[in-house]
Amino acid sequence: MANIRKNDNLLELFGKIARNIKASMASIAAIETNLGGRIAHVDRMPPNSAVKMVWSGRFACIVTIQGTTTATHASYLVQGYGASTARLHVARVQGGEAITHVVSSTEQAVTFANVVGGTDAVVSVMMLQGGLPRISQ
Repeated sequence: MANIRKNDNLLELFGKIARNIKASMASIAAIETNLGGRIAHVDRMPPNSAVKMVWSGRFACIVTIQGTTTATHASYLVQGYGASTARLHVARVQGGEAITHVVSSTEQAVTFANVVGGTDAVVSVMMLQGGLPRISQ
């Protein structure tokens, strides 16, 4: 806490604090606004199931998948501009053996699968460029 001297104007001090809090809240609101429409979640990907993401146009994103075992986790960088493995690129950053992916050869899509039974996973996508994908299970 700041040192307060007897001759300091407490109202002026509290006014400065209030202005700083207001500025901080505006910054937080701007971050939330910019992230709105950039992040999506699938709250439940059951064991032995898949989540398909279909993008349109140019895009780049981070996809994370997290379960509750050492096998059900993965992180991917995905980017592209069209259908096929020549135009849609998926880089697996890390992951366990329960999570796999397949790039579609006919549409701008990737299917992520939880191939081992036993635990649900949560799937999140954060867009770096372009719009959110259409997501289906």
